Amino acid sequence: MSILLDKVICAAGGVTALARAVEVSPASICGWRRRGRIPFNRIPDVSKATGIKISELCPEFFAEDVRPATNGELA
Repeated sequence: MSILLDKVICAAGGVTALARAVEVSPASICGWRRRGRIPFNRIPDVSKATGIKISELCPEFFAEDVRPATNGELA
C-alpha cells in the first residue's frame, strides 16, 4: 500500500469517485494502490481530478527544484 495513493484516493473522494474521474474501473484504482504507483499515462488525469501537483504524484520525473537555464547553460 502507498501513502501517496491513500492521499490521492482521499482527495478524490474515494476509490469510486477517483475511478469515475479518470475513467477507469474501481478495480484499476485498487491495483494502483496495491502496486503503490499510478500509471504514468494517468498522472495528468489524476492531478486534475485531485488538485495534487504532478510533481508530487511523480517526483522522479517532475522535480520542483529545477532552476532555469542562464547564459546558455542547460537546466
